[in-house]
Amino acid sequence: MQYLVTAANSSGKTVKVVVESDSAKSARSKAKSMGLIPMSVAISNSKSINKTSGLPTQISSIGGVKKIDVVNMTRQLASLINSNVPVVDSFNALIDQIDNKKLKSILAAIKQNVKEGRSLSESFGNYPKVFDKIYINLIHAGESSGKLGPVLVRMADFLEDQEKLKSKTTGALMYPLILVCVAMIALVFIFTFVVPEIIAIFEDTDMDLPMPTKILIALSDFFKTYWKHLLIGVTLFIFLTRRFFKTEKGRKWRDKKLITIPALGKLIRNIIVARVTRTLGTLLDSGVSMMNALEISRNVSNNVVFEEAIEKSKSMVSEGRALAYSFKQSKQFPPIVVHMIGVGEKTGELEKMLVGVASNFESQIDANLHKVTSLLSPILIVVMALIVGFIVAGVLLPMLDMTKFA
Repeated sequence: MQYLVTAANSSGKTVKVVVESDSAKSARSKAKSMGLIPMSVAISNSKSINKTSGLPTQISSIGGVKKIDVVNMTRQLASLINSNVPVVDSFNALIDQIDNKKLKSILAAIKQNVKEGRSLSESFGNYPKVFDKIYINLIHAGESSGKLGPVLVRMADFLEDQEKLKSKTTGALMYPLILVCVAMIALVFIFTFVVPEIIAIFEDTDMDLPMPTKILIALSDFFKTYWKHLLIGVTLFIFLTRRFFKTEKGRKWRDKKLITIPALGKLIRNIIVARVTRTLGTLLDSGVSMMNALEISRNVSNNVVFEEAIEKSKSMVSEGRALAYSFKQSKQFPPIVVHMIGVGEKTGELEKMLVGVASNFESQIDANLHKVTSLLSPILIVVMALIVGFIVAGVLLPMLDMTKFA
């Protein structure tokens, strides 16, 4: 019999979970084993059940798990499976040692599903916010091939590599971004509050002010008068821009422009190529079919231009064309990528060649990031120095004129 258990999860949120049991007492015990605190138990109405998983949608919405927690959990699960520990016992061990309460609750629910006869990939699939399509497809491939342990190791390595690439990119670009934001705030503050106090000294005189000083006064008056309008305008611009980029037309325009920006565009293109080739290579090496692997790789590109290119490549491959040929026709992948994929197809080592391409491009990304940041930092410093110099000149020049007539 199916029972609907209303319970509180580790974060105190009320959730509902359907469990198979022969009594209400047993259903309550099963809910506790999932890391939940039962509040009420009732015979389940079939309409409340998720037909795919047997669980209500509320339990599938549990999120808030960091990527590093998933990486560590995956690596630990791989070690247990490779040591021939049964799956349910492996989950018992994981649940005991994991600190993240939400992940602990998810693993308890997955363990219960496995005990009830559901596949591991189906059980993980109940939590798409924590385990994406790549994860689920690799788990399914590992189960189908009987090589779950090695596939989990590969998955942990893949997730770790993706996180490293993301951290390097974010970390490298964060410093210039913060510098620009701080500089803009500082300039607005200076022109709104500091410059007016200094310039007020010269406004009462009849002397002919130098051009830099006149410009400073005009800018100061503008910021003092229109700072609220500017704030509203910038906020509205950001809001409308984000709305536009959420549309299909806006996203396509943005993605096309991003990969054509001088210097930065090449970096973005390399990041996409590295992400796509590593995903594709990892999936193929784990036994996922070419069509599924291309579909997932298309989604992880996060760029409309590459999504369209991979979709066309997928159609060509389904018609019997080679992957290298289809990538070449898309004109989005660099020639070296096409050449190496072609070699991999001829030698029967396509998976290794794709992973090799990804590693090569990740090395290039490191070099490009260093180059971009090494260029941006001095440029920003020079621009700031010119702005500060202009402000100082606007203040000092009339002072020098006053000393001449004194």
